[in-house]
Amino acid sequence: MTRPPVDIDTPSDRGTVQTGLPKERAFRTHLLWNYLSFAVVGGCGFLIQFMIAAFMDAAALGVFNQVYACFVVMSQLAVAGVHHSVLKSVAEYPDESSEWTDAAVSGILLAGILGFLVAAAALSASSLAGAAMDSAEVGIALSWAAPGLLFLAINKVCMAVLNGRRMMIAFAAMQAIRPLLLLGFVATACFLKWPVALLGAAFTFSEVTLCVVLIAYVLWRLPTHSARNIKHWLRAHASFGFRGALSGLLMEVNVRVDVLILGLFVSDAKVGLYSFAAVFMEGLFNLLQVVRTNMNPILVRLVMEKRIGDLHNIVKRTHRRVYPATTALVLALLGVYPLIVNSLLRNAEFMKSWPILAILMFGVVIYSGFVPFDFLLLVGGKPGSHTLLMLVEVGTNVCLCFVFVRLWGIWGAAAAMSASAALGALYLNMIVNWRLRFPLLPALR
Repeated sequence: MTRPPVDIDTPSDRGTVQTGLPKERAFRTHLLWNYLSFAVVGGCGFLIQFMIAAFMDAAALGVFNQVYACFVVMSQLAVAGVHHSVLKSVAEYPDESSEWTDAAVSGILLAGILGFLVAAAALSASSLAGAAMDSAEVGIALSWAAPGLLFLAINKVCMAVLNGRRMMIAFAAMQAIRPLLLLGFVATACFLKWPVALLGAAFTFSEVTLCVVLIAYVLWRLPTHSARNIKHWLRAHASFGFRGALSGLLMEVNVRVDVLILGLFVSDAKVGLYSFAAVFMEGLFNLLQVVRTNMNPILVRLVMEKRIGDLHNIVKRTHRRVYPATTALVLALLGVYPLIVNSLLRNAEFMKSWPILAILMFGVVIYSGFVPFDFLLLVGGKPGSHTLLMLVEVGTNVCLCFVFVRLWGIWGAAAAMSASAALGALYLNMIVNWRLRFPLLPALR
């Protein structure tokens, strides 16, 4: 049940030079800005869910989250890993080199081409998707969201340029703009009582607006470039990006598969009830990702130096801290959830999602101790093994969701996600033990 990585890099010396701050002060400043950005992203996500649930209804929330799931999955096809190639390329050259500027410009051009093709395909298929999910509103909302895929692909590459050049304050600020734009659009839609299907336009609006800001900023920061190597970089980005695109796609499918499969078999209202509970699960996972983000540099060093004893100690210490903390947070959330629903939403219908939350949180507790280590194969130099892990996890998740949803509806989706989390911990340990000779589970040492 690997969650998608948080796009926050630890600033390097290059970023320190650009800000003019002393090294330690620059590190703390960049880290603070990125944690603030993370807080904005998470806070806006919760507010969007609450607004739709409170001012519209469960069916509207179901439509929004089905479109969101489709949009996020298709975004991986739209950018096709090009942003990873751009990040790597622009970080490798000094400021005065024209190579990194050519790499950036060619990445933006390639993302625009791919984004246009995927956006056109998504627009053409929107009515079919609505029919498959037995919801005309989902189909219409997808048609409003589809053009945003073009701009999202460009935005991902521009963000990779900022990240690769360690412009981390700008990176954090831009990262916070998207959810604020989404929140503003949703708030307007709720206040003016727009049709539910127009919620899909929130994604296009936010990506277009962010694209204007990002392109202006990136072009302003780009030095003059010769454009002599554009063709070379187009080929390089396509080769590198396409080879790594599958992993990103699998990550997003693994996170969104429950909502996508529910959309095929249950009503929009039931999807809304489920997704309202699921947003709390995702929020808790995002908190655990902060631990992973800080752990990754340590793990890289320990794996490279083959310090297995120190790795064992870190796993033990992390488990001793993460499991009690996660359990306490889950119990507190389950206790206050009825108060949140009854006091803020004042809609008794959403209390039906409490058992769903409880089932989902069971899986969160099981997997929480492994979140800090679920990129261990990547940092250990085994990207192919990481992709294998993702394939096994996604395959398990899809199969369980199909079977359990058919049997038990929204409760089946929650059970499938929890079961997948438990199995994901087992898969992670087995493949890490096989490829790195390092078992994460004490019983298998």
